Amino acid sequence: MTVFERIKEVIKKEKKTFKEVSQNTSMGEKGFHNALNKETLKVKVLIEIAKYLNVEPEVFFVEEGVYSEKEEIKTINERESFYQVKNDSIKEYEFLKEKVEHLEKLIEAKNEIIKLIKKDKKA
Repeated sequence: MTVFERIKEVIKKEKKTFKEVSQNTSMGEKGFHNALNKETLKVKVLIEIAKYLNVEPEVFFVEEGVYSEKEEIKTINERESFYQVKNDSIKEYEFLKEKVEHLEKLIEAKNEIIKLIKKDKKA
């Protein structure tokens, strides 16, 4: 199955019309149909189609039958959610790293004070 056949398959499975899909791309309906039929779709439009259909662009390149397994497909929303969690985790990591560095400096200062007190007791 070609990429273009898979695009058509996904459009049908998502219960969308070619008109609806073309209206949500940077192409007109006629240009969209021509591009599909002539197999000359630009990558930019392919990404627009995937985004509108709420699927990853990779769906159009996977082997036949994989798309029918919904659990195999990560939606755009799931991916965005993953990256948001990842970004939040990175922010939390950076905050905790700064806090640990601050606490290590405090411990170092306390250790210096302890050394000075011990010196004074010996003297």
